Amino acid sequence: MTSTTWWARRRTVPVAALVSSMLAAPLTPPLAAQRTAPSASPPHWLLAFDGRSTNEVAHDPRLGRLISRQIPAAMAATLRAALGGPPDPLQITDGRTVAMSACQPHACDTKGFLWLDLAAGTALGAIYDAPTLRLGSRALAPDALPAAARTALLAWLADLDASPRTARFTDARGRVTRLAAAPFTPTGRYRPPPGGPSFDCAGTTSPVARTLCSDTALAALDLRTWRQAEEVRRGHSTRDAREELVAFHDAWRRRRDTRCGAAADRPACLREELTRQYEALRNWLPHAARP
Repeated sequence: MTSTTWWARRRTVPVAALVSSMLAAPLTPPLAAQRTAPSASPPHWLLAFDGRSTNEVAHDPRLGRLISRQIPAAMAATLRAALGGPPDPLQITDGRTVAMSACQPHACDTKGFLWLDLAAGTALGAIYDAPTLRLGSRALAPDALPAAARTALLAWLADLDASPRTARFTDARGRVTRLAAAPFTPTGRYRPPPGGPSFDCAGTTSPVARTLCSDTALAALDLRTWRQAEEVRRGHSTRDAREELVAFHDAWRRRRDTRCGAAADRPACLREELTRQYEALRNWLPHAARP
């Protein structure tokens, strides 16, 4: 008897019945059994980590065992290492799916991602080492990734501003399938030009936006401030801290637009506001970390 979920309970079977079932069983186990190894304990303990740092769960030995059962051996060790460095918040969706990501300690160019469906008992691992994306799963097929897994994966790649040029998938037997990279390239994400500003000037109508777009020095200041905000956001590994930072920066932007939109010398006002916010971001801490 096989199970399609890795947390299926062990059952006590009489010896005679066990021998009989073994003799009647086919020599080659079903594909589902080859792909997914059951575990004695459910992984619902992961739900307690919603919004917390991926590192908090990455160093839990239960996660290491889960990865070994669900991710092909050729990827498992690298993925475990990649989840142990600078982390992102762990995300729970609909109380069912879990997504976590981080990058390898002292080698942050190697980034790791793990997605799990607690109800279906499936998992997808990903390692991004630009420009190559490696995917792997013992239970999923490369041509039938769940929509929720693909959505979470693309959101992770978009946050990395990643553009994979090659992609491949490793299955339960260690076989590698080359995939087209285009379906794993996030779309719709705006990339600021090297000189700024941080937003698309096409179609801008507000006085502040037009001023930032028409003044090269201010455009560069705007881009520098936006990059600092992104650096600070990524430097905090919990959802609460990141949401607090976004709210802080958005509130400043609204005040800036109100003040400088009505200023007689709008460029001077924007220069002052951008410089002040840049310094504020450099010293920003979430409430939970303040003395």
